[in-house]
Amino acid sequence: VGQLLVEHPDVTTITFTGSNATGKKIMSAASSGLKKVLLELGGNDPAIVLPGSNVKALAPQLFQKAMFNTGQVCVALKRLYVHSSQYDDMVAALGAEAE
Repeated sequence: VGQLLVEHPDVTTITFTGSNATGKKIMSAASSGLKKVLLELGGNDPAIVLPGSNVKALAPQLFQKAMFNTGQVCVALKRLYVHSSQYDDMVAALGAEAE
């Protein structure tokens, strides 16, 4: 499915977070159509909160993943992507965790 999306003529921009090997394949496939490509490869520990997720249940877990051992572990959550429909609720919930 991924290759079909990357090669589809209606897809003009590709954003991918994942492994170096897959990133190389995406770059290669996208180059024939001169597509805009944003690759974040080799980790960097993102979390993605999709629409409809239970923000109040997720916030303590996400906070723990980011702050465990003051964030000084290699798998600490470093980036958090939250759908705009839940952004304000997530900010409030994470703020409450910090207090």
